[in-house]
Amino acid sequence: MTDPNETTARIQGHINPPTEAGAGSRYSALVNNAVLDFIRSSITAEDVVGRSVLEVGALDVNGSARKVIEPLGPASYVGVDIQEGLGVDRIVSVSFLVDIFGTEAFDIVVSTEMLEHVQDWRWAVTQLKRVVAPGGVLLVTTRSPGFHHHGYPHDFWRFTTVDFSRIFADLQESRVVSDPSSPGVFVVGRRPAAFEAVILDDIQIAVSPPPPKGSLTGHARDVIRRRFHPGSTAV
Repeated sequence: MTDPNETTARIQGHINPPTEAGAGSRYSALVNNAVLDFIRSSITAEDVVGRSVLEVGALDVNGSARKVIEPLGPASYVGVDIQEGLGVDRIVSVSFLVDIFGTEAFDIVVSTEMLEHVQDWRWAVTQLKRVVAPGGVLLVTTRSPGFHHHGYPHDFWRFTTVDFSRIFADLQESRVVSDPSSPGVFVVGRRPAAFEAVILDDIQIAVSPPPPKGSLTGHARDVIRRRFHPGSTAV
């Protein structure tokens, strides 16, 4: 099943025209070098060798956690997303991770640049935490206030370091940092053996900015399909 309120959340690009001459590429990447560097600095070979890995929002358009983690030698690596494509092993919505895989199913769970695209972010976070095994690693990156609208077709939220410190306060050895290259926030931590989930209901998150006037967002699927999946009829 696919949650209609979610997006692929892996397009990681802005398909609106530049607001002024020289304003930048129409496909400015979200999985930037800072995201990949954070993964490299946070997840070691000792964490990975012989372990199970789940990547949520795994469609590889312009970069992927898989390219960093898989060479370290996991026993298994499963990439899930809500549409087929490079890096996607199974079609699974973040809303149904526990239904499909069960609780405490993976030693490492990674989700890069997905969370801002999910309307019910609280349920998404709950699912991510529940599929991590005790002692396992959870790593999440997303966008912060100041980052442009990049809907595919939806873009709902902007998270701060303060937000992430509260949302992931139930992890041990947690580290929350800002993206040094673009408005964003990263977190990594371990699920404790005696896990008590924080209450998320009272945490209010900033909404994303509206799409610019003249946005091409409504044509996103066709544009991305033609550019990255030529010959495909899937949208």
